[in-house]
Amino acid sequence: DDMDTTNIPDMASNSVKYKVGDEVKMTKGRTGCIKWIGKNEKGEEIFGLLLNDWVPDGGNGTLNGEKLFDAQPGRSFFGRRNTLVDIIQSSRIRTINKSL
Repeated sequence: DDMDTTNIPDMASNSVKYKVGDEVKMTKGRTGCIKWIGKNEKGEEIFGLLLNDWVPDGGNGTLNGEKLFDAQPGRSFFGRRNTLVDIIQSSRIRTINKSL
C-alpha cells in the first residue's frame, strides 16, 4: 500500500480544481501526472499519480488490492489533496498543445 498518511496543511490546494491528466508538484518535491481521483473509506478525496521518477516507497498503480492504473513498480503514489502543491501543467493545456 503506497498511501501517504502525512497531514501537511496546505490551504491553497483546497481551492485548486485538480483533474485527471494534470501534471502536478507534490509536497516532497516529487512530480507526476494525476491518473485517478476517488475517495477513501472516510470519504476523503484521494489522488493516484504516475510519478515522473522512481521512488523507493512508490507503488504500481494498485490501491487496497485494486489495480487503478498501470505503473512500473516504484512509479505510483496515492495521497490526499494536502500532498499536492501546485499544477505544473493543466490537462486542458496539454490537450490543446497536442492538437497544434
